[in-house]
Amino acid sequence: MKKHEFTRFRDERIDFHGLRKNAVINLLEVGCTENQVGAICNMSAQIVQHYGREVALRSLAKDAMKLMEARWSEIEPAAFRNKNAM
Repeated sequence: MKKHEFTRFRDERIDFHGLRKNAVINLLEVGCTENQVGAICNMSAQIVQHYGREVALRSLAKDAMKLMEARWSEIEPAAFRNKNAM
């Protein structure tokens, strides 16, 4: 890190650990499997899962919202259906 080539990294306080974590998150968000990400980033499955926990939760939440939107007419509360009832 003391070499001239790394001046920007030092000046901007960029560390390689953060770059690898961001790479894991980005790869998972575009649909790569955990095994693919591990191979690309040279990380164990456990570390990929650890870094990807937030991505997995966001993905689950998006899927749940899509499901609710698709089936809203089946579960829509009566108060929303009957707007003229009041």
